[in-house]
Amino acid sequence: MTPQLAASTTAFLGLLSPVVAILLGWVIAGENLTPMQIAGIVIVIVIVIVLSSISAAIISRHAKPSCCGDADLCSQQIHI
Repeated sequence: MTPQLAASTTAFLGLLSPVVAILLGWVIAGENLTPMQIAGIVIVIVIVIVLSSISAAIISRHAKPSCCGDADLCSQQIHI
């Protein structure tokens, strides 16, 4: 079974497309980056990291315990 990313994580990764395009233009085409573009790249990357970690924390709190042979553990549900 291959690991899968949550939909919320992939939604945040979509925000990186413009950042990748700008960086490729800088690396491959030799375009100049303005301070405003650099600031925008940093802001987007920070937001993606923060929101991804918040999303991962929320998902892990809602995760149901895996069944490990203990019937009591398998019947428990996590309530917030």
